[in-house]
Amino acid sequence: MISTMPGQLEHEVRFRIDNSEEVIAKLLNRGVCFVDEYMQIRAVFDVGANKGTWLRLRKGKKTTLAIKQVTEQGTEESEVEVSSYEDMLQILANLGFTPKAEHQNYRREYVFNHSSLADPVNITVDTWPEIGHVLEVEGADSEQVVLAISLLGLGSLQPASAIWDIYEEDGRPSILDRDLSFSDDEVEDWRYS
Repeated sequence: MISTMPGQLEHEVRFRIDNSEEVIAKLLNRGVCFVDEYMQIRAVFDVGANKGTWLRLRKGKKTTLAIKQVTEQGTEESEVEVSSYEDMLQILANLGFTPKAEHQNYRREYVFNHSSLADPVNITVDTWPEIGHVLEVEGADSEQVVLAISLLGLGSLQPASAIWDIYEEDGRPSILDRDLSFSDDEVEDWRYS
């Protein structure tokens, strides 16, 4: 099965959070609804000499292949849903693509549907190896994201960079060319009962 999402500009803001349980409780008290939680794995591939362009194969609730490109306006993403992570890895290998890195993270999805918003806003809390929790607010356009952040009382949080930048800002080795995964003990420590 393949379904496509044409190139769209991503409208999202990330926040690094220390106490995810406290932040999630605040969000739920403001009308955010829990959707799902699951482990994700992603493989990242360079696309030739095109700086700022990469492929991401991601397996979680569904499996998708995306091409992402940084433009002057932001990051543009075109995505297709594919039926198998492993089969797509093999197809990409047959085409000459080798993953630069493979990353795991644990995702909790929420949705915020408020009368002041034109469309619902998606909220995720991702747990990453080594750096902890990252909250992301994503909507149809930048104005909706900013409004949702205000309605949710998140304005005092400091926006964070891209995930790979957070690792480097933390003094950790770049994740652009190294694998990230959880130990069995870590999975038990951060998973909610």
